[in-house]
Amino acid sequence: MTDVRAATNALLEDRPAIEPALRELLELDERGPWTFHETSLDSGTFGEVVSAGIVEKTDSAYRLADPDAVQAALRGERRDETGAATRRTTLRLDQVRDRIDRDALVLLFGALLVVALVRFLSAPSVFRGGDIVLLGNDPYYYRYWVEQTTASAGLFEFGALTDLPSGVTKGEPLLVATLWVVSSLLGGSTDAVGLVVALYPVVAAVLTGVLLYGVATSVSDDRRVGLATVLMLALIPVNAYRTGLGFADHHAFDYFWLALTALALVNLLGEDEHDERSWLFAGVLGAGVAGQLLAWDNGALLVVPLAFVVTLAAALSVSRERSPLREGVPVVVGLVLASALVWGAHTALDWHSTVVASVPMLLLVGSVGVFVLAEGAQRAGLSARTLLGAELVAGLALLVGLPSVLPELTQGLDRGLNTLFESRNIVETTSLVSGEMGTLVGPLLLLGFIFALGLPYIGWATLQAGRRRDAQWLALAVYAWWFFALAVVQLRFAGEFSVFLAVFAGLGFVHLASVVDLAEPVALFEDGSGGSGGSGGPRSQRGRGDHSERDVTLAMPSRREAMSYLGFTALVGSLSFVQIPVKFSQLTVDEAAYRTAAWMREYADEKGWSYPENYVLSSWGINRMYNYHVNGEAKSYAFAQNNYDRLLRADDAAAQYERLRDRVGFVVVDGSVAGGKMAAQFSNYGSESQNIVALSHYRLVHVEGPIRVFTLVPGATLVGDAESETVTASVGVDVGETTFTYENTVEVASDGTFSVTVPYTGEYEIGGKTYAVDERAVSDGAQLRPGGQ
Repeated sequence: MTDVRAATNALLEDRPAIEPALRELLELDERGPWTFHETSLDSGTFGEVVSAGIVEKTDSAYRLADPDAVQAALRGERRDETGAATRRTTLRLDQVRDRIDRDALVLLFGALLVVALVRFLSAPSVFRGGDIVLLGNDPYYYRYWVEQTTASAGLFEFGALTDLPSGVTKGEPLLVATLWVVSSLLGGSTDAVGLVVALYPVVAAVLTGVLLYGVATSVSDDRRVGLATVLMLALIPVNAYRTGLGFADHHAFDYFWLALTALALVNLLGEDEHDERSWLFAGVLGAGVAGQLLAWDNGALLVVPLAFVVTLAAALSVSRERSPLREGVPVVVGLVLASALVWGAHTALDWHSTVVASVPMLLLVGSVGVFVLAEGAQRAGLSARTLLGAELVAGLALLVGLPSVLPELTQGLDRGLNTLFESRNIVETTSLVSGEMGTLVGPLLLLGFIFALGLPYIGWATLQAGRRRDAQWLALAVYAWWFFALAVVQLRFAGEFSVFLAVFAGLGFVHLASVVDLAEPVALFEDGSGGSGGSGGPRSQRGRGDHSERDVTLAMPSRREAMSYLGFTALVGSLSFVQIPVKFSQLTVDEAAYRTAAWMREYADEKGWSYPENYVLSSWGINRMYNYHVNGEAKSYAFAQNNYDRLLRADDAAAQYERLRDRVGFVVVDGSVAGGKMAAQFSNYGSESQNIVALSHYRLVHVEGPIRVFTLVPGATLVGDAESETVTASVGVDVGETTFTYENTVEVASDGTFSVTVPYTGEYEIGGKTYAVDERAVSDGAQLRPGGQ
């Protein structure tokens, strides 16, 4: 045994890429004698194995000389000086150096640079006038709470996390906590927080790219597929803008944890033997699952596909005549860790509800049950189809019995489903293929032609998983189909789908490039790969053949090859090159809105206003941006959502003033607003016109393009006597470059008196008499008579 193990160790050190071939031979050897034609090895590789004494010929077939020795070598075991078995846990520096492919690192760096550069398209819109202007509305929510936490707690004072409101602790606590820690490390100033919040999506996108490179190379054994995957990720529009500079929502954070989970799964499901790497990836799986659940209140939707993966992987183990329970141990260990992390955060920091905190425990219990059931099925000689049927029946029984056993959990799940399927007037809650987006156009606008490239390969992977019993492709296919289905319900999940679409599009990119002779063939699609008759077997039997070295070295392309690749990339990404800038422009705070916010901030500072005197009432979709830059408050847009449209549609302007006077400082009206009496009054600067009564308590103070800003004022009341039936108070008003005449006509009472309230300063002529209105009179609500009487 020692000689064979030494020979195997020596061969692995000289040629690390031969490891899959040895695993394949081990798999074959378990079933008895085999022939060279049953393997996927090329003659050169097979000759090396034979000449090393690892394989010996018996009659007309071959057997491993010492399978246990080969197993020990593959697990990394060596003998110490006493002859005891030890585990090879480290690599010599020269081995590490030999395994590093500098060309591959350079190309990977280049692909990640593309990911980052695409997401920096929004930089001119984010860094403006000394301000960091985030994209969209919701990112200001996270910025606000990170600032509040940083201001109230020092570095690593985690007790402050328990003081956060339920909206944060039951929403996205891990995101806020992570951004707080990073901001604190950078000094904890407001500027540091703004920079961290703006940059975090780009950093998350790059890290996601690194993880997906690992996922793609693990399942394909082809670094070209890994590089293409990163490139596809860079060019998917929905991923680009949701991880763009300044779009500091929770989505980019979610993508990272999803990619981390995928990396753990493909490595755990692809391992033939449990070794140090298995337990390492078990820990990665636990961190990934915990991260998904702690990062978002609907994180349970992100881990649902894991339940399907476990169920189907157990059936695959039965079909491959391997122990499901033994192969499932690392997954179970990972879920134990996830349960401990999530429940610990729930009990110690009050993060998330009990329902959400219980999700990993349910996954753990369910997974153990599945693996035990599968183990029993295998020992009883039952088929994988029978097992799947039993699992389906058990799952349905669980759904039926769950309400009576765990009513609180059932109610929580029902609320989650209602949130998923409820109809709201928010774009991201509409369907990816809704009538507004279009069945075909919607996916292409959000996913580019990369959607058309990757979708067929998701189908291929689904077939691959069943026909070749490949658990790795199974896991990726399950995740892809799940998030595609969710995106059909709500397009917000198109971003999660894009994470897995990138892998399949990367595979498709390299495969199609090989079809048109731009690249060498992809081993996964070569004739005869996967074993005889397509029945296949484990990952090591995918027929890498003559391309077993591809995972080790990756040459820099020639100039001609580079130009060909660029041309092919331009073709695949052509729609993305249009849609990514369009999507960024739709999220960007336009210059007029930013200038308006900056002006209101200066105006409120000059007046000495404090919150809520300087509160900005605007449309809810931009309300957080306005209020953050004017008064620093961005925790909610609920007040604007409940009152802005109500104000525009109101008939009684005076009643609205009385209702809002102590709560609102500014009213921001876009020139395009429509609907309601007050909307028409605002559009006419508050002055009267035909069929429109003047506003008495709303004063125009700023105009920026189509945007008009009004402040609420008591107004000066002009009183006097008149012999006519009506009187009109009018004055010329200059607001910046905007000039208009404010007019307000009222009826004269039966006793010949009149009273008219005006919001502007100046001299008014009424019935030949002059009224001098100054700022104090308008602000104090003074009553004035002619000549200042």
